[in-house]
Amino acid sequence: MRELHIARLVATGATSREVASRLFISPRTVDAHLRSVYRKLGINSRRPVKDRPRRPVRPGWRGRPGSPWCGRAGRRSRT
Repeated sequence: MRELHIARLVATGATSREVASRLFISPRTVDAHLRSVYRKLGINSRRPVKDRPRRPVRPGWRGRPGSPWCGRAGRRSRT
């Protein structure tokens, strides 16, 4: 959940320092979360996070039910 929050803030153009002060964490913690997000998205910089449409972080990831990033209200498809 923290990664998602950080990714959303970065997508608005906030720097690591700005995100850190807003969430009361260190900039290094922000960077660690961003590295995890980058790995999940298969990217290596902030720009694709900013340009990426709001979708689940990775295929098959459903998120929390009711979340705007959640695919089909959090239900798994039966295939």
